[in-house]
Amino acid sequence: MRIAYIILSCKHYENTRTVWQRNTSLKDVDENDIYYLSYRMEPSKRLFSWGAHDSYNGLPFKLIDFFRYLYLDQYDWFVIMDDDTYLYINRLKELLKQHASTDPIVIGRLLTHLHNTEWGDYFSGGAGTVLSRATYNILYKHVLYTRHDSYLARHWCADICFGTWLHNYPYIVCINSDKFNTDMDGDTHYAVSFHHLKAESDWYKYYTYE
Repeated sequence: MRIAYIILSCKHYENTRTVWQRNTSLKDVDENDIYYLSYRMEPSKRLFSWGAHDSYNGLPFKLIDFFRYLYLDQYDWFVIMDDDTYLYINRLKELLKQHASTDPIVIGRLLTHLHNTEWGDYFSGGAGTVLSRATYNILYKHVLYTRHDSYLARHWCADICFGTWLHNYPYIVCINSDKFNTDMDGDTHYAVSFHHLKAESDWYKYYTYE
């Protein structure tokens, strides 16, 4: 099982969050499987950018650029998350053993508060959204053949934009899992991820439960 870790980041956190994340949560991950969507192109440091603005509003465009310009066909699974997220790699792998990467599925924490709006349900990207290889290929083609970025980035929130892409493909199975935490609360022996870590001490707090 090979997993790609696609992490939304920015220049401001290059020497803090990304360092803490790689020293704890991603410590045992092959660095070549890590892709920080950040502010400059420097693959040797696992930083990738194709010119999207390095701001919160630029996150949807960083995600668009990733799908459009970096085709990765060597992976079984893709995790999209933020640089303030702790991910338990071994727990994630155990979860993924229950599924086939050849099936079009997405796994994560599904948010439903916009269910009755034009945006609909969407996954919390920060908490970690997992795509099977089959889903990745579908969305890669979706972005590649959509001519206008303004259509792909119809909302300022990257998570919501990503949700609108999924809505085009009702045969993609969306699996809601409470193991992906949208904040720092939850069972540390059960969770796959925790989002919104703030200080370096937060990273080492969760690292003790590896």
